[in-house]
Amino acid sequence: MKGSQQRLLEKVLGLSLLGPESRILQVSCGKGEYLNVMKELTGAAVFGLDLSFEGLKGRKRKDQNLNLLCVAGEAFPFRREVFDLVYMIDVISFLSARGRSASGGKDWQLSLQEILQVLKDRGEVCIVTGSDRQTEEEFLGRYFPSLVEAKRRRRPGIHRISQALKRSGFRNLESETWEGEILSGLKFLHSVESRTRPELALVPEEEFKEGLEKLKSEVEPGSLFRVSRYTLIRGRK
Repeated sequence: MKGSQQRLLEKVLGLSLLGPESRILQVSCGKGEYLNVMKELTGAAVFGLDLSFEGLKGRKRKDQNLNLLCVAGEAFPFRREVFDLVYMIDVISFLSARGRSASGGKDWQLSLQEILQVLKDRGEVCIVTGSDRQTEEEFLGRYFPSLVEAKRRRRPGIHRISQALKRSGFRNLESETWEGEILSGLKFLHSVESRTRPELALVPEEEFKEGLEKLKSEVEPGSLFRVSRYTLIRGRK
């Protein structure tokens, strides 16, 4: 069975024919878990941006071949028209909340303008996020109820993102749903316990401890969880 990261990235790539001559950028790449998978899928030169120096340093120690930069997702240190694909995975809610109020923040729209500048002609952007319904049905919400409300406040809606892409100059907009990753109970528990899921930063410490204990009590050998349903929004320069 393909790994969940590979299945999601195959969706991100869509029909794009990217190879060793291509350049791909992930905005807010966290600890870089997706970068090696993307490189294996395409053979392209992959780049990652994130504000977390410690997370990037840890990934760089593991793989010297990755191009990692510690910068904000609204100010790219690249010249114009260098990337064939730029993508972000479930981080637009963090960009929208940084610097201004979550409801009125413009940071994610600044990111779209930066993405347009660094994409080649006919290059593609792919934003992986959650619809209102997907947010309401957030699987982690079973264990961390405040997470649903936090995401609801922070996530721009699908229509709002599409309109912002259009205003920024992107065309050929389209969206599709991804029904989520299927993880073994033990693997999912590990991803929560080690806090590799960035959205867990939104959960208060006491609630996290209580939710983790509830999850531990429900995980059984051989159990499978379907988690992280997304909507992918694509546009072309």
